[in-house]
Amino acid sequence: MCLGKLAEVIDVSAKTAMVSCDGRPQTVSLLTLTEPPTPGDWVVIHSGFALARLTADEASEAIALRHTRTQVGSDDHDRRTDRAHLP
Repeated sequence: MCLGKLAEVIDVSAKTAMVSCDGRPQTVSLLTLTEPPTPGDWVVIHSGFALARLTADEASEAIALRHTRTQVGSDDHDRRTDRAHLP
C-alpha cells in the first residue's frame, strides 16, 4: 500500500508547486489537481504529484492522526520486542 505525505505549499508556478514536506523543500507537479493550490494550502503528495488539496484544518487533523498512529505503532513494536525477550 502506498501512502501519500502531507506537504505545505510554499510557492506555485504554472504547473508545479514548491512544497515543504517533512521540513524539506520539494517541487511537485500540479497536473492531477482540478484547482491549483495557493501558498499556505496543504496537499497530499506521492511520487512527485500533488494528489489532493487540503484545508489547514484537514491537514492538522491528518497530522494528529498520523502522530497518534505512529505512537500506537511504536507501542505495539515495543510490546512485540518485549515478548521476544521472555524466557
